[in-house]
Formats: sequence, structure tokens, C-alpha cells
Amino acid sequence: MADTTPYPLFNGNVFSWASSEFDVLGVPRLGIISVNWNVNIDPADVRGAGSNVIAFTQGNTTCDGDFEMLLRQFDQMIADVGPNWMANTLGDMTCKYSEDAAGFDPIIETLRGIRITQVGASAQASSGDALVRKCTFKYLQHLVNGVPWQPAQPTSTQ
Repeated sequence: MADTTPYPLFNGNVFSWASSEFDVLGVPRLGIISVNWNVNIDPADVRGAGSNVIAFTQGNTTCDGDFEMLLRQFDQMIADVGPNWMANTLGDMTCKYSEDAAGFDPIIETLRGIRITQVGASAQASSGDALVRKCTFKYLQHLVNGVPWQPAQPTSTQ
């Protein structure tokens, strides 16, 4: 499909942090100040009688990331989840990018089944920055506008 974005964008906008909305557990989280994620697939080489690779296996997928959230909003999110929250998969994180002024269709990325694996905190007396918590997480599936990035999971027919 051809890129139909008119360039240069005189008086136009492109997606930026101001275009972003984040929901965690179905609730808008305005206190998220940064987010990063990765989707990795690690296919194995398949070799025949010779020394050359002749194919790849489907491979194993790993999905992980992190986000930083303002301390008060982090505490509210944890209160929403309840006790033992790090022992469970919490649900989905949805990242929506919309820029109506530029006429772009929204992009919605869904990180399905996040589980927070680490929480970090730091503070400095010399800093005027707001206090935050950094959450590292793993997740099960990555969707962009409802389309999965990973291969389909096999299902049993028995």
C-alpha cells in the first residue's frame, strides 16, 4: 500500500507524545510519562545435508517492556488491582495515537495480558522532577489495530 501522507506537512501534525492515550486495566492512565516495548521472535535455523540454512522454524516470541508512571497514579493503579498484584497477569495495556488535525486514522496498539515483573523507584534531593515508578513487564500478545504481530498459537483438536 502506498504512503498517501502529503509531504511536506505545512501547518500539519504528526503523531507525538501529545497524540498518545494509555489505558491500563481498562482505565485511562494520564500519569504515564514514558513507555517502551519490544516484540522479539527467535526462529531457529533448519539445515539439511549441506552447510546452508534451508528454512527457519516458526520460532519463539518474547514480548516485554517498561513504563514510567507518576507516583500518585501508580499508587491508584495498584489500589485498583488489590493485594498480590505482582503475582497475576493484570490485563491489557492499550496505546492509542490520534491526530485529528492531520486527518490521520488512529493507531491502536494493544499489549495483551501484561504482567509487571519489576518496580523501580529513585529520587534525588537536587531534582525538581516529579516522583515516578518504573514498571518492567512482560506481555502475551501484541496487536496493532486488532492485527496480531506474532504467529497464531496452535490449538488442540482433541
